[in-house]
Amino acid sequence: MTHAGRLTSADSPIKVFWVADAAHGTPGRLGLTFAPGKRAHGSDEGVYWDRDLGQDMRRLREVHGADLLVSLLEDFEYEDLGIPDLFTVAEACGVRTEHFPIQDARVPRAGQEGEVDGLIATVRSALAAGETVVIHCMGGHGRTGTVAALTLTSYGLSAEEAIRYVRVAQPKALENELQTGYVAGAERRWASAGTWARW
Repeated sequence: MTHAGRLTSADSPIKVFWVADAAHGTPGRLGLTFAPGKRAHGSDEGVYWDRDLGQDMRRLREVHGADLLVSLLEDFEYEDLGIPDLFTVAEACGVRTEHFPIQDARVPRAGQEGEVDGLIATVRSALAAGETVVIHCMGGHGRTGTVAALTLTSYGLSAEEAIRYVRVAQPKALENELQTGYVAGAERRWASAGTWARW
């Protein structure tokens, strides 16, 4: 349904869409959200996101308990969305950050497999320590859903199972076949190499 008007941090507090704990079996929590503080036209006609970064970040920390924020935006998107100081504000609010830029509606580039494994290892370590990890891109759907599903796949779920868990949390997650196919490819690569069996 289309909602016209401005969406502010006060009138529409930032939400986190939580993946079921059973999906990863750790003492931590894994959630998906949109870009905190973003100021931009929404995908629905007549919607304008006019948010406050500090207010969103404080809510992520104080209400949702975020310990680690995984940010998947490309560098230019922080400027475009009016949040060039996202990392500074997050740190001031007590939220650690991990930056892994992915092009909108796409997946990590060919040759980035080692970097992807490093990102997933960071998320897994935080979850194992009982921390709350929140992943975001611009809308919290495509790139965010992809990384969330990759995380679940690393725990031994099939790509299909992982994607299903993520979509139960956020029905709009993983926006295209490129993204779902990437998760399936990672599942095969990790199974062949025994990547996470050593953890």
